[in-house]
Amino acid sequence: VCDRVAKRIAEGQFDIGFQQISEIKPFTGKYGQVELVGPIPAPYQKVTVFAAGIGKNSEHAKVAKELIKFVKSPQATQIIEEQGLEQVKE
Repeated sequence: VCDRVAKRIAEGQFDIGFQQISEIKPFTGKYGQVELVGPIPAPYQKVTVFAAGIGKNSEHAKVAKELIKFVKSPQATQIIEEQGLEQVKE
């Protein structure tokens, strides 16, 4: 069974843990049981980059392009950052 490190901390199984900020965020805040101290120093970070692609023969290319456009929008930026992720700036 694979659990989030933050879940184990919230349950009292660990005192400290390291995990992606987006995985810790749900256990923080007003009703959370975990304090997000901050990111580990930049030289030790492992960055995960997500990319989007549309199939050449996609039947939904227009909708896919609209989704990609939204993901790059200011509205999406706010949502992305609230989740502890960073939007790549072009």
